[in-house]
Amino acid sequence: MRELFREIARLVIGAVTAHAYLTLFVVIAIEEAGVPFPVPGDLVIAYYGWRAAGDPFEIARTILTCAAASAVGTQIPYWLARRFGNTVVERVVFWLDIDMSKVDRLLTWVQRHGFFAVVGARLIPGF
Repeated sequence: MRELFREIARLVIGAVTAHAYLTLFVVIAIEEAGVPFPVPGDLVIAYYGWRAAGDPFEIARTILTCAAASAVGTQIPYWLARRFGNTVVERVVFWLDIDMSKVDRLLTWVQRHGFFAVVGARLIPGF
């Protein structure tokens, strides 16, 4: 079993070394999509920033890669929620014993406040 983990670690390190910015893009996009990741994305970004220290082109590539990955990653839950959101909410409300009128009030509030409601929800953890 120990050898299996060593081999997996070698493969991961080899992929990160050979395809550094693709790996950064995938890790940040996965995290932004809401999939739990064993390593915090901020730590990964800090590592790539440290790696690029002193080279403005590498820093720019790191920033642009992170920005693109964040934009792509956040689109996944957006489109899933847009397509399946109401159906999922109606099913989950029953299981979690949540009053549907409260959900309707929240949705009305979000529709009324639009952009600012979404920004506030993204900035407040757990909201």
